[in-house]
Amino acid sequence: MSAVRAGQPRLSVVIPCFNERQRLPTTLAATLEYLEREIPDFEIIVVDDGSSDGTASWVEEQFCKDDRIRTLRYSPNRGKGYAVKHDRGRRGGERALGACVPNRIHTAVS
Repeated sequence: MSAVRAGQPRLSVVIPCFNERQRLPTTLAATLEYLEREIPDFEIIVVDDGSSDGTASWVEEQFCKDDRIRTLRYSPNRGKGYAVKHDRGRRGGERALGACVPNRIHTAVS
């Protein structure tokens, strides 16, 4: 395992989203609660896969003051696989974890 550089999180959680504005609040709340309790040194990257429902805008508005949460956007929709690959090189964590909406992080991390 490589050393984590100063200022970088230990874990990057990547959440690919396509038109998930209605379900994302529950997913992010549960994910934040779990990570803050279990792995406090983290970042969450919401990858907006060409959504037309304001998914990324909602995340940016709700979490604009939380440096641990950020968005990546692109268009048109290219699928979950592309969303996960699109984030490579942009995440800072020593390890990365993919999570899906609805939230499945508890079983993925445990």
